[in-house]
Amino acid sequence: MFRLELFRAREIERRLAAPDLAGAGHGLSCIRRSLVQRNLLILLALSAVEIVRPALRV
Repeated sequence: MFRLELFRAREIERRLAAPDLAGAGHGLSCIRRSLVQRNLLILLALSAVEIVRPALRV
């Protein structure tokens, strides 16, 4: 499941990094950047869960 989430996050990042063909201004790039940051934080949380989960099985 983690690998699928990682793939999805990379695909979202790739699509958001594409140039905006509609010619939208600076505001859209800020939104894109915040979405990428949010996705990276989600991935960080998921990877932390994957690392900690085996240790919690006592």
